[in-house]
Amino acid sequence: MRALSLLAIAPVAVAAGCGGASTDTGLDTMMRLSGAQFIPGELDTASDGTGPTMQAINVNNTVVFPGAVGRSLGGSANASTAVLIGLGGDSGHWVAPTGVADTDNPGAFLFTTTMSFSPLMPPLPVDRSIIFRAVDAHGTIGPPTVLGIKVQSSALSTPAAALEITLNWDAEADLDLKVRVPNAADPTKPIDVWTRSRVALPPVGNGDPPHTDQEIAAAGQLDYDSNAQCVIDGLRTEDVIFPQAPPSGAYEVRVDAFSMCGQVGARWHVLAHAGDQMLGEAYGQASDFDARGSHGPATGTLAFTFTVP
Repeated sequence: MRALSLLAIAPVAVAAGCGGASTDTGLDTMMRLSGAQFIPGELDTASDGTGPTMQAINVNNTVVFPGAVGRSLGGSANASTAVLIGLGGDSGHWVAPTGVADTDNPGAFLFTTTMSFSPLMPPLPVDRSIIFRAVDAHGTIGPPTVLGIKVQSSALSTPAAALEITLNWDAEADLDLKVRVPNAADPTKPIDVWTRSRVALPPVGNGDPPHTDQEIAAAGQLDYDSNAQCVIDGLRTEDVIFPQAPPSGAYEVRVDAFSMCGQVGARWHVLAHAGDQMLGEAYGQASDFDARGSHGPATGTLAFTFTVP
């Protein structure tokens, strides 16, 4: 194993023109890395074409949200002792050491870390870049490799709603919010809002006209499927939002553990409110046992029911 000592990091930072090692922990940056040393200043992308190169970059999901935490990031770099990693336009960057040999790529060495993103990141959809530069034992910095990411508004940032049902949880598992909604057109056939049917409108029958854009915009909708298929996005929040007065009748709110994604457990909290009026709230914990069996429209743990008059 090749390790990078703190003594080796300091000359790397000086060579990068980033002001050297610092006691600054980088808490004011937009992107933060675990197990890495912070260097003030944006990562320089100028290159003379020499130095070690990046071999591979591994990331589960390139869509991020303000406040996302624990996003896995790894890869390997050729003939390296470290990798410089920085978000384009950020106030600093990071030095992540490489160590174990990459058996799939002789001469390359692996790095692994986790990314977190500041809740103060601009919340508008925007394309950004993460920059990677390999560093060798002599402090020579290689050419930049760029990974494009998309920053999207957090599902937590929703406009005022007539009715909102929110699920959040504390571990990187794939939990799903499922809500059974009254059907004003046929009370005997309630509507299930879940990941495969996100809009609270009845199915369109054969020969019937499709729902209009106005009907869809006015109906309750599931806004996001977080950590879907264990592609971890770090959000761990899902909402069913009714922008206008919801239909009268009985509602059922369920939490379904689709997959634990390798987690031992995930504590969850779900609530429903109409303005300042709390309509229901429940806490629970999901485990591998809850992830067994089918995952249809009305499966999972029944959290609570409520009625809209």
